[in-house]
Amino acid sequence: MNTCPRSRDRRHGGTLTELMVAVVILSIGGLGLFGAFRYIARSTFVTRAQSLATNLGQERIETLKNLNYNALLLTETSANIPGFTPSILYDTVNYPPEAISIGGINFTRYTYVAMAEMSGSDINAASSNFPDTGLKLIKVHIVWTDQGVTKKWSLSNLLENPNINPLDSSFTGTVSNLAGGTVASAIVIVEQNENWGATTAADGSFSFSVYHGSYTLRASSAGFNDGVSIALSATKGGVTPVVPALTLSAAATGYIQGTVWYNPDLVISQVVASSLTVVGGGATRNVEYVELYNPTTAPINIGTTGNPKQVALRYRDEDPGHDKEDSDFGFVHVTTYVAPGSYYLYANAPTFYILGALVTADAYYDAALTYPNNIRDDKAGTIQIYRPSTGLNIDQVGWDDNNAGVSNGCPYYEGSQIPDALGGNDGLGTPAGKQIVRVSSPGISAATLANFGRAYDSDSNARDWLYESASFTGFVYAPKSMASGAFTTLTGKVPANVYVSADDPNSGSTITYTDYVTSGALN
Repeated sequence: MNTCPRSRDRRHGGTLTELMVAVVILSIGGLGLFGAFRYIARSTFVTRAQSLATNLGQERIETLKNLNYNALLLTETSANIPGFTPSILYDTVNYPPEAISIGGINFTRYTYVAMAEMSGSDINAASSNFPDTGLKLIKVHIVWTDQGVTKKWSLSNLLENPNINPLDSSFTGTVSNLAGGTVASAIVIVEQNENWGATTAADGSFSFSVYHGSYTLRASSAGFNDGVSIALSATKGGVTPVVPALTLSAAATGYIQGTVWYNPDLVISQVVASSLTVVGGGATRNVEYVELYNPTTAPINIGTTGNPKQVALRYRDEDPGHDKEDSDFGFVHVTTYVAPGSYYLYANAPTFYILGALVTADAYYDAALTYPNNIRDDKAGTIQIYRPSTGLNIDQVGWDDNNAGVSNGCPYYEGSQIPDALGGNDGLGTPAGKQIVRVSSPGISAATLANFGRAYDSDSNARDWLYESASFTGFVYAPKSMASGAFTTLTGKVPANVYVSADDPNSGSTITYTDYVTSGALN
């Protein structure tokens, strides 16, 4: 009997339903994996932003804590950081906001410094006129935007005055006058620490606490000369020392006179349109520069490259077609702040030699080393500095040339423009080697002008500046920059009709008047 053999080649396959189920499972897994990647990337960005913000805050706090206690300035002028409730204050003058771009994220760093007041275990910020507690509170806030949401990272720290010690002793005494009576409402202070002191009572008596040690006391009252004690010893935890009577003598009357100046902002202090000199690379180039001076007692922010400027510079030509705005210069700012009593130098070269010395610009507009001639050296013109936020000029200086030009002189100036004194020459640079220099004071010699800050400003260019004449030609005063250090300000703007009085009840008052000295020739 014949039988059919069974085939050994038996093949099995999946159904269409099984295949669709597998595809769905793989799709779900892929979407989950993609979502995980997105979550990881998002978490990395948030972590990086917080880490950078922390580093920026710690950097600012460490910088401020490295200052001397008295050099750390308290916030006296403040504003609120936009977008936060409750409001958060920041310093607008001593430590203004800083725009910092790092890691592809734009941060703004705000600083606030206050006197710290201890209340139990709590530390609170006190007002700037609060008595010195020996402890200052530093708050730094880093703000940035993440997907349209404003984020903030805040840090705070304390700076302690090592000279503040616990008050473990005291002084008691009486202030009297030569006539034999006592002096009420006299002020008695420790000369070694003016935070320790008191005001005398109706019977002339006083008492106040001090830290143990050896001191001298000073008593003062309106209408009397100050009285100073002998050296007194205050014993720790001992019996309160009784101060020998501080006797005051009546002050004689007399008269004082002086000059009132005020310095609200930066001034232009020197302009050179053409100087054939050696630059940092060794070649001879036509270098032009503008020097500013800060006559105030606070640092002034110029602003950084690529961000909204705090202070901007522009050149106005007798032909408006040659005007240059701040953005046209293309400044690279090496330094962004002008310290009190210091200079700030713009130039078309990063480094150059003048009067045998190498000068480094604080801001230059020569990134390509082409030494552009933006300030025309043979035409009448004006240099202005202004604040972009308001559009208002801070200062300007204008000079004439020896021809009618397009508008018969410079377009803008204060009072009277600087004349083209030697008619054969032209503008500020034909021939090369001319400068106009603001004077430090019209009452001192030309030889000593360079020793002080150039800030005299009576609102007349011809009166406030040295310019080319028979006795003043060529380069006499080297340009100065932040690297030159600080200089004493002798003068400033000249206000009229200012009320002046003394702070004691025995003195009268007066109103100032204005008089001018011609400065162009230092007469």
